[in-house]
Amino acid sequence: MPMSLLENFARHKFTDSVSNLLNNVKNSVWAKKYKGQERSVTPPSDYSIVFQDNFKKPLDTEKWRYAHPWGDFHPQNLDQYYDNNGSLSYVAPEGLVLELRKIPKKIIKSQLPDWRRSPNMPDEFTIPVGIGMITTKEAWQYGWFEAWIQLPKGKTYWNAFWTSGLKTWPPEIDIFEAYTDEGSEYQVGSKLETFFPCGYSDEILFSLIKQVLFGDGGTRHR
Repeated sequence: MPMSLLENFARHKFTDSVSNLLNNVKNSVWAKKYKGQERSVTPPSDYSIVFQDNFKKPLDTEKWRYAHPWGDFHPQNLDQYYDNNGSLSYVAPEGLVLELRKIPKKIIKSQLPDWRRSPNMPDEFTIPVGIGMITTKEAWQYGWFEAWIQLPKGKTYWNAFWTSGLKTWPPEIDIFEAYTDEGSEYQVGSKLETFFPCGYSDEILFSLIKQVLFGDGGTRHR
C-alpha cells in the first residue's frame, strides 16, 4: 500500500521530506498556469542531454521500439497486448499518442517460441485490448528522465512512465503510475499518495510529480 504522509516523513530525513512537500505544492500551483512558458524546474547544471525526442516527426524507429524487447504481451497477463506495429503508438500534431483500444488479437500458442510460452497458457486465446507503448533501444544506468505527459480522462486507465532492464522485465523503476480504477479521477494507487493521500484530477496529478517528469521529453545524463 502507498505510504501515508506521516510514514513518508518517518522514513526519510525530516528536512528532505519538508523540502519535497513544499516543492510539490509549489509545482502544483505553477503547473495550473503552464501554457508553454519557460520551465521552472531544471536538472543539475553539470548534466548534459544525451537523448531527446520532441515527437515533431514520425516516430524514429532507430531510437524507439514498439512494445517490449521481449514481445507484445506478458504470458501471465492475457488481458492486454502491446502495439508492435505503430497502429496504437504514433506521432500526431499534439505529439506522441499512445492509444488504448478494444481490438481483439488471436494468439496461437504453438506459433510462439518456447521462451514465450507458459504451462498454464491456453492453446489458443484472444487478448481483448491493445495498448500503445514504446521503449528506447538505448539504455542508461542513471540520469534525469523527464517528459511532459497529458493523461487521458476515463475509467480503468493505468498510465505509466517507467524504466526496466535493457532486455528483461522485471526489474523496473516507476517514475509514475496513475490509476483510475475507482472513477474518472486519478487517485488510489498513484505514486502521488506518497505525499498526498487523496484524489486529484489528471492535470493536478501530473503537476505534483513534475520534478521528475517535466519538459518536452528527454533524458539528461552526466
